[in-house]
Amino acid sequence: MVAARQYFSLEEAAAKVGTSVETLVAFSAVPKGITGVVVRFDEAASGFDVGIQWELLERRTKLLVDWFSKERMRSF
Repeated sequence: MVAARQYFSLEEAAAKVGTSVETLVAFSAVPKGITGVVVRFDEAASGFDVGIQWELLERRTKLLVDWFSKERMRSF
């Protein structure tokens, strides 16, 4: 059975802004061990997702921001 997607409340998402995170696994264009900062949040289906801007040296001209729901953030 697939668990229902979990979202942040407005208060939780706002409190995450400015928080540093580090990847535990590699995914997409983000290698394991890279740090990032929660830079914003946005309304999703039943709550809020947060946007993490990754600190990737090779992408200084085009910043990479990935969006995460509450359960995906738990993997960090």
